[in-house]
Amino acid sequence: MLRESTRPWPIWCTDSTHADLTRGNPILKVLEHFCGVDRRRIDLDQEFAIDEVTDSNGGRCPWRASRALFAEPRVARARDNVR
Repeated sequence: MLRESTRPWPIWCTDSTHADLTRGNPILKVLEHFCGVDRRRIDLDQEFAIDEVTDSNGGRCPWRASRALFAEPRVARARDNVR
């Protein structure tokens, strides 16, 4: 269903996540082929906001995640997790 969009999907991600989603599991390349991707870079050294998200948490989505099985091995850093 993602490929059926009539406009590019806005994708917020860090550089390392973007690399995983274009090389290890090339879902972003597939979406680019069908409908396009509007990548919005998240710099972990700066605060960011997702204007389209409105919730009681101010658009912040705190979570911890482990590396996906398809992701290339890399040294995990504490700042890789958005809080």
